[in-house]
Amino acid sequence: MHVEIVSDLAQLKALQPDWEKLWSEDPHADVFATFEWFLIWWEHFGHGESPAALVTHEGPELAAVPGGGWQLRVCVVRDDTGQITAILPLVLVHGVFESMRSRILATPINSHAPRSGVIAGRHGTNAIPALCKALIGMGG
Repeated sequence: MHVEIVSDLAQLKALQPDWEKLWSEDPHADVFATFEWFLIWWEHFGHGESPAALVTHEGPELAAVPGGGWQLRVCVVRDDTGQITAILPLVLVHGVFESMRSRILATPINSHAPRSGVIAGRHGTNAIPALCKALIGMGG
């Protein structure tokens, strides 16, 4: 498995046909994992130019994590043939969580589902460990 990081709009738009195909093959994908949904996020929040906040769940309560400089990225997992097997949109934000300044990596979409944001085809179970290993190994 090979993991690549998409970090600009041209790369993102080039993913659209593969993203939509993978989404249609994933029985667990929801509207929050569509290409169109993420494209709107990218166009409005993906440039890191304006302050923003993440929202976390603390039991039944919501808590804001103040921060700024959102950086949206898309992790793309390909198999040995170059076929996309999984896509994971992520946001990196510099913020304050529980009184600690942190770099926080989260999904920028529906956080109510355990598999939020991951789009995976029939080989998705193989793609997730590769994705995790690649993220752990990347600097920054």
